Amino acid sequence: MTNEISYCKKNDDTLSNGQFYYANALKIKKEKISTNIDKDNLEWLKSAGKGYQTRLNGVIRWARMNGCPIVQM
Repeated sequence: MTNEISYCKKNDDTLSNGQFYYANALKIKKEKISTNIDKDNLEWLKSAGKGYQTRLNGVIRWARMNGCPIVQM
């Protein structure tokens, strides 16, 4: 399985090691949830090592900030 996270290039709105550059400085309150995720997506997130939940949050934030059409999903 390839690690697509490592292919992201540094710029203002992309991921680096699964996180946004600015997100580390923000103190955004976290909320615990319970959800189901497809096994292949979880394996992809975990393939980069520790911190898969942080990477998942980063992917969701990136999609939101880049106008991902969530209504159409």
